[in-house]
Amino acid sequence: MDKYREEIEQLILGIPDRGKILFAALTAERLYPNYMFFQRINRWGKLESLGEGLSIIYQSLIKDDLFNSSEIEFAIANLEIVTPDTEEFPDITTSFALDACTSISSILSYLLEKNTEHIVDVAIFARDTVDMFIQEKYDIIPSDSLMEAKIANDPLMIKEKERQKKLLDRLRNIEMEIITDDFINSLRDKTPIIELEIFEK
Repeated sequence: MDKYREEIEQLILGIPDRGKILFAALTAERLYPNYMFFQRINRWGKLESLGEGLSIIYQSLIKDDLFNSSEIEFAIANLEIVTPDTEEFPDITTSFALDACTSISSILSYLLEKNTEHIVDVAIFARDTVDMFIQEKYDIIPSDSLMEAKIANDPLMIKEKERQKKLLDRLRNIEMEIITDDFINSLRDKTPIIELEIFEK
């Protein structure tokens, strides 16, 4: 059982619908550079599809009936086309790019279905990206009996979990009826969630 998933789900359930979407969008946006890096390294992909998906999500926060279900489904389909296959691209950057794609797809799916599990998934994709990065950076092998403890106690993992919880706490205590561009920008942090430069070839 994933204890962190249970913990973060309870926090997510405590905020309004728009707060859920905004939390996920701000989290997915920090995974976006991972796809950009993957595309540059592998010379494959279409970053624009991720940008278009994020644009729909942010615009929907301002005006929730701006896009119909067909338009959202089309954006999801476009993301599926540009989501990399780990068998075709076996390097570690593929997993990071995959999390970037699926995080945006999950939010778009939430816009259609209002299933909170999609929002929880985004939090977990971010957590898993940091998890994989720590394993790769420090050459932690699965057979290491201290693997889970090493990852859980790594400063980057602690920082990401704290970021998620603090953001949810802030969104819980803010009026969500009207969301403006200025408010969204005040919460934005576009810095990459991991140190991509260590994977430069």
